Amino acid sequence: MSRPTDPGKAWRQARGIPIVAAFDGYRALAVIGVVLFHVFEVCGVLLLAGDSVGGMLIWGVLPASLTVFFIVSGFVMFLPTAVRGGEFGRVSSFAIGRMARILPAYWLSLVIALLLLTAFESGSLPGLGTVAAHLGMVQTPALLVDGPVIVNGAFAGHFSLGFGVVAPVWTLSVETVFYLILPLVAVAYFRRPLVGLATAAALLIGWHVVGLHIGAIASAVGIDVSAATEARFHDYYASQFPSWGLALASGMTGAWMYVHLRDRFPQPVLERGAQWTTVAAVPAVALLVFLAGHDAVNDPNPLNGLFARQSLGVSLAYPLVLATAMVAFSLAPRRLQRPLANEPMRGLADISYSVYLIHFAVIWFALHELSLAQTGSLGATLGWSALVFPVSIVYAYISARFFERPIRRWANRYRRRGQPAAPAPAVAPAPPRVAGGAEAPPVSLLIPTHNRPAWLRGAVDSVLAQDYPNLELLVVDDGSTDDTPSLLADYAGRHPEDRFRFLRQENAGQAVALNNGNAEARGEIVGYLSDDDLLAPGAVTRLAGELIADPDTVAAYPGYRVIDDEGKIVDTVKPIEYSPLEALRLHDTIIGPGGLVQRSALEASGGWDPNLRWMGDLILWMGVGLTGRVVRVSEPLAYWRRHAGAATAQVNPDHAKEHLRIVTRGLALPRLGPQTLAVRAEALRNACLIGMFWAGGASTALGQRFTSIDLHRPRISTVAAGLEPGGEVDERAEEFAGLWRQIARNLIEIAQLRTALSSERSVTGAPETTHAAARPPGSGLEKALSRLRTIGALPGEDGSMTDDVADRDLRTTMVEAAADCGADTDPETTRFLLIDRQAWPMSEDEHRELIGLGFRASLQSLRSLVERQQQELERLRSRSSSLPSAKPGA
Repeated sequence: MSRPTDPGKAWRQARGIPIVAAFDGYRALAVIGVVLFHVFEVCGVLLLAGDSVGGMLIWGVLPASLTVFFIVSGFVMFLPTAVRGGEFGRVSSFAIGRMARILPAYWLSLVIALLLLTAFESGSLPGLGTVAAHLGMVQTPALLVDGPVIVNGAFAGHFSLGFGVVAPVWTLSVETVFYLILPLVAVAYFRRPLVGLATAAALLIGWHVVGLHIGAIASAVGIDVSAATEARFHDYYASQFPSWGLALASGMTGAWMYVHLRDRFPQPVLERGAQWTTVAAVPAVALLVFLAGHDAVNDPNPLNGLFARQSLGVSLAYPLVLATAMVAFSLAPRRLQRPLANEPMRGLADISYSVYLIHFAVIWFALHELSLAQTGSLGATLGWSALVFPVSIVYAYISARFFERPIRRWANRYRRRGQPAAPAPAVAPAPPRVAGGAEAPPVSLLIPTHNRPAWLRGAVDSVLAQDYPNLELLVVDDGSTDDTPSLLADYAGRHPEDRFRFLRQENAGQAVALNNGNAEARGEIVGYLSDDDLLAPGAVTRLAGELIADPDTVAAYPGYRVIDDEGKIVDTVKPIEYSPLEALRLHDTIIGPGGLVQRSALEASGGWDPNLRWMGDLILWMGVGLTGRVVRVSEPLAYWRRHAGAATAQVNPDHAKEHLRIVTRGLALPRLGPQTLAVRAEALRNACLIGMFWAGGASTALGQRFTSIDLHRPRISTVAAGLEPGGEVDERAEEFAGLWRQIARNLIEIAQLRTALSSERSVTGAPETTHAAARPPGSGLEKALSRLRTIGALPGEDGSMTDDVADRDLRTTMVEAAADCGADTDPETTRFLLIDRQAWPMSEDEHRELIGLGFRASLQSLRSLVERQQQELERLRSRSSSLPSAKPGA
């Protein structure tokens, strides 16, 4: 099963709100804990465990899953407010999002419960009042009025949570109260988070006293409380919102601390501190597990009195310590977070709500219709787990993919007008400063846009949410014909001019828009962001700090995440260190979204060329790089959106030919130096192979003459290096790239040996890399240029070009020209492995395997291929040892 895209995460990412992976893991752990607790209950483990050490461990750990749930809820719901500096946003947008998230799956679980009762216990159908209470999500307060308790040995009350089928829905009442209160307190809570936390603790203490002494308190004010009502308060007061307000507030304060710490401290310092804080929290959590378990097993009815008669100290300390540990761990080094922040755990987290809602119904059905053991044994536990977990997960996946997610995406369309805006920065009496005490020079970020209001909102908000103290955002509207102008006017009305401005021009293209923006920008430092991309929080401060710290640094650029049109992370890119020569040679801009540049260097580069529609940034950054030092910041501080409507995704001959023109332009740049001659063939070869793709070709399809595999991608891409899309490119990428180099060398030698062993071919007819010995240097490049000029893909001797080149001719000529250039390139450093199947003796199986590995391989698959190649080489070398004319080599 593929993991469904979560619309809530997509919505947040599109607005620059971070998705904290560890908190996904906490949610997954919490749902596992809740389900396991109920499995232990039904299969007899709880009864058998008693007051043993195992029993204390179970009672101390698994019920705390609910505390984790509420901490996660407080953290996730308050994080946008914390990121936006205390701005909650519009209540209507928040309400629509929460209702679409909570109600459909919840109501569906109620319908399923009623259907199960109708089918198996038609005499136990609830009354209309019970149904209405559940639909209105007031089922938990109803327990205080009519909850079932035992009074003087007799049963009193009949209200049944979840109709007795989906009992865990009691927590939805607590969540509902939290959602109603949050918009009212969010802004004040952000200003005084510790006061808010103390208020929540006081509320818990007061409610604890009321719950345990309701009779005496009522008598003191002249109210007669029945024995049944007093018993209900004793048993059910802990299910009400005040008892969980501290857990929710702990999550909110945790979100505030997460943003505050991440913005205040450098990442290495923060990670070290977070690591030690996590370690220090472990004994504190262990102590609370012991105390909570002790409270539970010493209660005469621990299940019915769960949390209700827990000591006040444990009730106060548990959420505070857990929240501290959870936030600290989420800031620790990523390698330590992998047990929680991995795709399986995050996938479970995405469907955990429906797992939580339905798992009790699965248990209810099994109790009625199946004869599973309830002996408390290991076999009974495994049997129940093997039923409850898979069925609940499959149901949740289906519900998420085909019911909940479509509703939420539909609801998100109506949230757009309620989308929150980032606040204007406060006007400081002193010059704004950055970390280390240096003055913060003004930074201008430019966003060119044309008819993309939905994604433009996210781009704008991600910039306005930056914490850099002297930042202006300038949006250049390139003749939009939709509601983009009104959207920009709305932003301008809510932000001061020194924070947000927009220009409008007749449609003239992105390069003209950016040049006009440069002319109007006030910043000493300038940056660019496409209208469908995003900046991560803190990106500008981090990158501008590099420029401020070193006067010789003219530009700084970050790593970035690749997201799809719904905001799901599909790759992480860690660019190589920048040099203009490498950018030209590899035909790779290298610098992606989020780059900042000194205005002086930008002006020296000549700005954006209006004649270049798709690859102008490659030439621009080369010009900047020739003026001074360019610094790479490897952390992913931006999001680049990959989607079919992007300008860079347009497949047409003009796009392809621009890749060729870029090489000519790059070679002609002043100050690049004579070393450009050494990379001309490689630059043209790479431009041809990349341009061929944008001409509508593909050199990786079975049955085609040429196969190309990009050996540069594993160095910079998590996906190409066989890693998780949302992870980081690490040292394995270097091993990955090295294995590909070895495979390429082995392929060349295998081809040479097979050719030498064939009576029908000579060694000089072998692959492209052997051609160099048969030709004078540069002859491959000249042949390639001649091919391209002949069909008009490059200017002829007189400077003219042909516009009517057939697509097929263009694609074919570009790949043949790339093969020609191979004779003048270094196989050890070349970007693409290019195989001409007319020259390479290769079987269909070998070709098919190579293509498959070229899309996404693992280290193990590459190691296996290298091992098999070595075996084949040994066999061929042995056979060729008797042929004196054969001269194999890499």
